Amino acid sequence: MEDLEVQAAESRLGRARRSMRETLRALADDPSLPEATKLRIIIHLTALTCAIIVVQPLPFTELFILSPVQVVMVIVMSRVMGRPQRQRIRALVISVVAVAVWGLLAQQVVLGLYRSAIPLLGGFTTVPLVYAATFALGYVAKAILDARRRDQQVSRVEVRAFAKQAAAEAKQGQRGWSLGAISAKLQAWRERASSYSEYVALDVELDEKIRELEAVQPGDDALRRRVSELENELALSIPDHEVAEVVDENLALRRELEATRNKLEEVRRIEADLDRSREQRKKVLSDRFRKCYPGLRIEDPVFKRLAALPHDRVHAVERQLGLLQHDPAAANFRCRIDASVAEELGFGTDGRLYVVREGGTISIVRVSDKGSQEKDLAWLRRNHPVRS
Repeated sequence: MEDLEVQAAESRLGRARRSMRETLRALADDPSLPEATKLRIIIHLTALTCAIIVVQPLPFTELFILSPVQVVMVIVMSRVMGRPQRQRIRALVISVVAVAVWGLLAQQVVLGLYRSAIPLLGGFTTVPLVYAATFALGYVAKAILDARRRDQQVSRVEVRAFAKQAAAEAKQGQRGWSLGAISAKLQAWRERASSYSEYVALDVELDEKIRELEAVQPGDDALRRRVSELENELALSIPDHEVAEVVDENLALRRELEATRNKLEEVRRIEADLDRSREQRKKVLSDRFRKCYPGLRIEDPVFKRLAALPHDRVHAVERQLGLLQHDPAAANFRCRIDASVAEELGFGTDGRLYVVREGGTISIVRVSDKGSQEKDLAWLRRNHPVRS
């Protein structure tokens, strides 16, 4: 019976860890959340997850489950704060763990022994301790990552001070807690992450469908011309009942005309499906952007152009929108357009957003790439000229 209970607990632990990893990654990738908010959520969410895990009736869970969860937290935070290359992540994690986790390991051993001695109460009574320890680790990791980003170092004395302060803040925020309240908070953030993941999956699906339809869409101009030519040939040909020799020729013309008409109808069906898919994707993007970036004014033709871009380029656009919403000074502004009030904002390798900042309003008025630059500049000077 005990073996079954242990297996069930291990299964719940595995699900909790997978769920947390998927949730953290989705929240980290969501451009609509500013960096500070993402880091706060990642730390809080990981601490709550560890608090839930510690309730499971497994001695020394902390050593084998919590530490990997906390390492995932550090990796996701590093993605948010600069997305280091894969070969640097290992060194980064080792650096954080070496400086920050020295105290947590001993603490976790004590937790394991405590829960082994008092298995029924140990999990509940150690929840605040585990939450505070994970919370402190998160803020220590944040300090180290921030220092690394500025090519600086954090001393052990500073680390201990950060950890002590963060643990004190964590304990103050735990008043009136219950397992039900913890679970409710976790579920709220899971739903937010799931909503973003569903949006990404839908946009990728629509993008792939549009690319597939574009790839098989033949040009219909040639088919229309051929239909017209065949109809003219039949109109000018000798009727079947007058000259028997041309019967086969007429029949062949009629068959080709019918086949060409069928191809033209198929082209029209593909075009209609393509238009529907583009319109559906435009609505998906419009709904998300207007909801997530209320501080920006995005003109409707912009969404039509965005719906034609591959998903990875749309994501690059959204990263710039997130910066415009939360930290405009960090956005990738390139230059002001000559003879226009518009500014060019870069995304990806050659993408261009054209932005107009007037008063307290930031408007996205056009999106393009290098291929349409001259046309776009002429449009901007005509529609958004410098006012004398």
